[in-house]
Parts: sequence; C-alpha cells; structure tokens
Amino acid sequence: MPSPPAADVSVELGLAAHRRMLEIGESDSAAAVTHALEGARIFQALRQENPVQPDWVFVHEEQCCRNGAIWIHRQALVDPQATAMARDGLKLLARLEELHLEPIAWLAAMRADLIRICEQAVRTAGGSLADVLHLHGFKCAGSTFIWSLEHASKGGVAYVESEASNQRLAWERVRDHFATVPAHPRLITSHLITLPPPGALARLKVAFLRDPLARLASAYRFQLHRQGTIAAMPFRDYIEQFCRGLLANFQTRHLSPQDPDNWRLQQGWAARPELIDLERQDLFVGLVERYDESIVALEHALEQLGCPLDLAYPQRMNTTEGINGDGDTTSAPSERLLEITELDANLYRRATARLDARLAAIPDLNGRLASFAERCDALRQQRPDVRLKPRDQWTILGAEGKLGAIGAGS
Repeated sequence: MPSPPAADVSVELGLAAHRRMLEIGESDSAAAVTHALEGARIFQALRQENPVQPDWVFVHEEQCCRNGAIWIHRQALVDPQATAMARDGLKLLARLEELHLEPIAWLAAMRADLIRICEQAVRTAGGSLADVLHLHGFKCAGSTFIWSLEHASKGGVAYVESEASNQRLAWERVRDHFATVPAHPRLITSHLITLPPPGALARLKVAFLRDPLARLASAYRFQLHRQGTIAAMPFRDYIEQFCRGLLANFQTRHLSPQDPDNWRLQQGWAARPELIDLERQDLFVGLVERYDESIVALEHALEQLGCPLDLAYPQRMNTTEGINGDGDTTSAPSERLLEITELDANLYRRATARLDARLAAIPDLNGRLASFAERCDALRQQRPDVRLKPRDQWTILGAEGKLGAIGAGS
C-alpha cells in the first residue's frame, strides 16, 4: 500500500479511520472501504517511520487490510466493472500477506476472483497499450509461457509475425497494425518483433534468456529431431554452419533496440548490448533455468502495474529433454563457442543480477513460490483444454530485411 503524505500520518487519524470503518462496515460497506484504505495506509506509514510501535498498531493495520479486502471482494463480485476497486483489493491482500508469516487459507481464492474481475473489466487506463508483449526467443521456454498467457486470458493472445521466419519485424509495424483494428489485444507474442522503446506498444515487455550453450544445444536437437530443418550432423558442424554472422550471440541481437542504420546494415539484428537497459520499468527479463522464480517475480511486477495474471503452468512444453543429438554437444571448439556466445553470456549474467534484485524486493517470497507451486500442481492434476494457436490464426505482417533462417517455435 502506498504511504499517504506526511501531513496525513498520525495516530489520531489512523484510529479515527479504523473506528469509523467498524462503525459503518455492516450498514455501508462501500463507504467503509474508504476508511479501511485510509487506515491501512496510515498505520503502514507509521510502522515505516518507526518500526517500534505498540502491538495494537499492527492489529489495527491488519484489521483495515482484512476488512477492506473482504468488503471490496463482496462489492466487486456484484459490479464486475469495478476495476479500480478490485485493484485496491489486490493491494490490501498483498499487504495482508506481508503482515502474516503463515499463509491465509481464504486469501488465494479471493485474489483469484479479484484478478479475474480485473481481467474482464473494461480497461480505461493504458489507452491502446497491451498489457504484455512477449518477445519470444527461440528455445527460451516460449511455448510454456504462451500456454500460461492463453490460459490466463481464456485464449486472448495475439500472435504477430513476419511473412517469413527469417524476417525481423519492426515494432512500429505492429503498432500501426493494431491501431486499425477494433479491439487492441491485451497480450501479444512474437518471435521476430524488435524491442519497443519505453512507453510504446505494451505496458510490460517480457523476454526470457537461457544459458547460451544450453540454448544452442536445444536448438540443435530441436531443428534436427523435431523440425527436421537440418541434415544429420555433429554439433560442432552445426555450430560452424548455422551459428555465425547475424546468428551469433542471438539472444543479445533479439533484445537489442534497432535504429535505421541497424536495419540497413544488419537487417534489424544488430547486437547492441549497451542499449539493453535491464533497469527499465517496462522490461522484464526472466531466466529459463530459474523459470518458476522468474514467473513469480513477473506476476508480482504485473500486480504492481494493476494488471495481474495467473501464469501457472502444468508442465514444460515443446522441450528437447530426452532427445539425444548426433554427437557430443561439448565437442565444438571452446574458442568458437566463446566467439558466438560471449555477448549472450554477459547479458545472462546481468539478467541474473536483475532477477535477484527483483526477488529480494518481493514480500513473502517463499510464500509466493509455494503458492505458485500449488497452482501448477493443481493444473497438472486437472489440466484445462488450452492450446496454442496454429499459424493460420496468427497475424502475418510484411517486414523488410532478411537473414539466414532462424526457425520458429520453442
């Protein structure tokens, strides 16, 4: 909960808000919510100013959060368009979790209701911005993440690609296209789109990085055994033939913002690691090797933006686990591997530090991780009928610039 201005923080004001909340709670819960929110903010601010407070300050804040959330939930179920109210309820629930060391049994179900209401409500904020743009890196858990997006949005994900899998797609082209359609999608995914600047196209841009060598080995197995797009060859030959030029350090190229010169000289695939700002508020970069932690951090980031999503999943999808390649994936010369992965390895280290910082700032992280694991297990026990869209349901846009075929799907 945000703290009120200093002039509005006093024990007297907090007690007055708490007292009035209880007095009118049953007769006028809509008005009582206002006092609950005020009391919760004031008591939290008092505890932030001076952590040493009488026990009753904690009790009063907890009661404001608890009662406020319950009343908001009750009202939001009657008025499913009450987006702002539902978002306030989610903030109260988040604070309630911070105040309790042990999980609250009813909280998860209430949060799920409020999230659903937020998703279904008419969105007035954000204008023509999507909530999420997924920059789908090849063999970086994209299919698993898209499954979660489809599940959370009841099939509302827009897939946008170029005419060919070897063409980069300028983000401006996507923006201009969606400006012409009646309803702007909330969730967009694309293998080939360039990273938009802050404030453009989507409120949050999301990508996942993978250990560079592990990604190359997975791409090799996938193209050889699943797609059948390459002939049988040892891994070291695959590296020499398909991982040079614009395909080297692919993850860095994929996330690098592109300027006009980059389009003219490198077809929109320039490696510009100095332009990848991982501190951007509208950019979230997770890690495949720490996927569950990444998703919990992403869910928290989306809650802070007021567009929460349940991103649980039943199992990893479209993986190459269990597939043995033709030859040892460690056989490629180390100096060659360094040449084609050095920038990606540096970016991966930076993303690791950023993810660690995000996780450290999340209240009750262990509780959130446990809750996420429970949601995933529930989906495994009773898997819903959620499917990724086939290509004939994608939006295909023209694009300029070509490079060696990258391949689609992950």
